[in-house]
Amino acid sequence: MGVLRTGRRFGVFALLLALLLLSAVGTEAATITVSDGSWATLSRDIGRAATGDEIRITENITRQAGEKQILIVDKKLTIVGAGTNGARITLDGDTIAAA
Repeated sequence: MGVLRTGRRFGVFALLLALLLLSAVGTEAATITVSDGSWATLSRDIGRAATGDEIRITENITRQAGEKQILIVDKKLTIVGAGTNGARITLDGDTIAAA
């Protein structure tokens, strides 16, 4: 009986581990486009983005009077500025590196 229980536990553990690995392999970074020029939309999209995503800004960002000017980035993101030569900034939640 003890061997059967151990084997069953190992099988369940192996299945859970396999599912976890498969879910991690299938994850690809998304590209999120901010096209309305709104500071609020950029802030919202940064909050919704997953680690590794890229945010593309298609036009200059403006803010409305009274909007917060702080963007909180607590994950690794790449933000690409507007225009054909838009600045590319990679943020990892701790430091900022521009490329």
